[in-house]
Amino acid sequence: MHKIMCKVILFAAMTACLPLLMQSVGYAEPVSEEARRHLDRGQMAVEMAKTDGDLSDAIKEFQKAAELAPNWPEPYYSLGMAQNKMERFGDALKNLTRYLQLTPNASNAKEVKQLINKIEYKKEREVAVVKAFELMASDRVDWKKISAVDKGPDKSNGLIAYFNIPEGFRMNKGALEKRNGCYKMWHDKWRGWVEWVPVRINGSFFEYTYTYVVNGIYGNKKGYHLQEVKGEGEIISLDPVRTKTVVIDKTLGLLTNTNEFYRFEEKNTTEYVMELRPK
Repeated sequence: MHKIMCKVILFAAMTACLPLLMQSVGYAEPVSEEARRHLDRGQMAVEMAKTDGDLSDAIKEFQKAAELAPNWPEPYYSLGMAQNKMERFGDALKNLTRYLQLTPNASNAKEVKQLINKIEYKKEREVAVVKAFELMASDRVDWKKISAVDKGPDKSNGLIAYFNIPEGFRMNKGALEKRNGCYKMWHDKWRGWVEWVPVRINGSFFEYTYTYVVNGIYGNKKGYHLQEVKGEGEIISLDPVRTKTVVIDKTLGLLTNTNEFYRFEEKNTTEYVMELRPK
């Protein structure tokens, strides 16, 4: 929330100065009151924004102003700035470029050009990250373990840790999925577990969760430990593609052969750095 508010405050300050910038280049074409109304509404939406959804409302207002006055530079500047804050880099580039086309001598032209250069870099990196995720799902690469650091607090089970190494991804209908490494050992006895789970992606970060069971004991009770694995990863290098993933393997309890459940918690955390190498 704090990050969004800082972005919004900065953006609101910049858009507040826009009328003065436009006066400095002598924009004289008539602009309808309805177009001005939507621009004002968009600027107010920016000032009031507390979430990304609020900035979406501002973008709709700026887009309407641009539709009503297609040669008026102001809406394009406001659109580009808002879209950049929402990380819609392609749209931001288009609208800021249009702003400079309509008013090349604007007093802020140099700053806008610099911003365009920065957005181009962010967009190129965004595309590269998407390609990295696609590579993660490819069967044409080998995963090389660069490092694995046991961070505790409980003692790691080497065999289980082996099956939970953060590799084994696929694309399914355009969505990234992670294989449950322990699924094949126990799925014949535990029909509720799934082999593939969805991977949640946010920029270069990704996250997944799955469960499995393994033979275990609790005191003098024997049965199956119910385990939960959570992976929190990030693409840390694009050439070569490397990921750093913190894998948390948590024991939730013991289910006995007589279906008694004894709840207790143990967990171990391992940090992996993996590199993708073409076969």
